[in-house]
Amino acid sequence: MEQEFIDELQELQNLETAGETLDDTQQSRFSLLKATDLAEKTADKKSKDLESALAQKEHFRTKFEDLEKGKKSETIVKPEPTKESYSLSDIRALNDVPDEDVADVVEYAKFKGITIAEAKKTSVIKTLLAENAENRKVAEATNVKTTKRTMQKPNGSDVIADAEKGNFPTDPAELARARTEKLQAKR
Repeated sequence: MEQEFIDELQELQNLETAGETLDDTQQSRFSLLKATDLAEKTADKKSKDLESALAQKEHFRTKFEDLEKGKKSETIVKPEPTKESYSLSDIRALNDVPDEDVADVVEYAKFKGITIAEAKKTSVIKTLLAENAENRKVAEATNVKTTKRTMQKPNGSDVIADAEKGNFPTDPAELARARTEKLQAKR
């Protein structure tokens, strides 16, 4: 029956494209067949979309269940960092290199494809090490920390000595406290 439907639709399309006029029954039949064909194509597409959505739902449901059970998903793979192993000669070569410069020397050796001992002998690394050593000496010699000066409260005898010279404290209570301390010291 489906083949008959397709043949009839094809025949009416051929008549229309050939320029023949279709009578009212043929015209209504042609419109009906086109609408039916369009409806079937839309239904097929929606059916495929639905099947795809259901398959995707099932896929994610099983992944979620696997994660809940503690299984690792095959898509989540974390590469483990590789630990570098150095030869005895590399370790000896790095022995006198400051800790801050070791990474630079190793990186340069890898970049050039040479051993660390050979990299340390190059003028580039020698210059880098000398420059960094100079920078560390300058930083060490320079006082980079700010010092906070704390105001020290003058003791009682200093306040009284200043008052005798004519320099009275701004707070009269301070002078009274200093006198009291001096009197208690005499007792």
